[in-house]
Amino acid sequence: MEKIFFTTIGQDSHRIDEESNKPLIIGGIKFDCDFSLLGNSDADVVYHAVTESLLGAIGLGDLGTLFPDTDPLYKGYDSSLFLKEVVSLLNKKHIKIQSIDVMVYLIKPSLKDYKKQMAKNIKEITNAFNVCVKAATLNKKGLISLEEGIGAEAISLIKIPHNK
Repeated sequence: MEKIFFTTIGQDSHRIDEESNKPLIIGGIKFDCDFSLLGNSDADVVYHAVTESLLGAIGLGDLGTLFPDTDPLYKGYDSSLFLKEVVSLLNKKHIKIQSIDVMVYLIKPSLKDYKKQMAKNIKEITNAFNVCVKAATLNKKGLISLEEGIGAEAISLIKIPHNK
């Protein structure tokens, strides 16, 4: 059986919410901040971007298609559960996740001491061979530099079994 490799991409961003009492969660880590992110779920931009990326591997559209924000079931939902559900779908199709590369765009909080733990969290859920999480400020451009939002992008390399 021949193996086919290809890459998939995902992106997510959420506006900062300074009035909510919910925690700021990025990459499965709760931050002690005076703000959180607007979103129907817990708004974890890292898990959302990774989930979006992996959804491309199975052609199921995007996060909002599979888990609509109009469904009350997903209000306050733990985003790791979205990722786990999609990984389960990939496993059923014998799709292996080789590598996941994540870039987080934000001004604060600093992720310097948390990127390795975020990568470990993703690796534990996805069983990917390699996971890397990086962060950037976008050099004073757009909503990120205005401290109005946080975003993330993820690129995944996957291996699909293919019968000739």
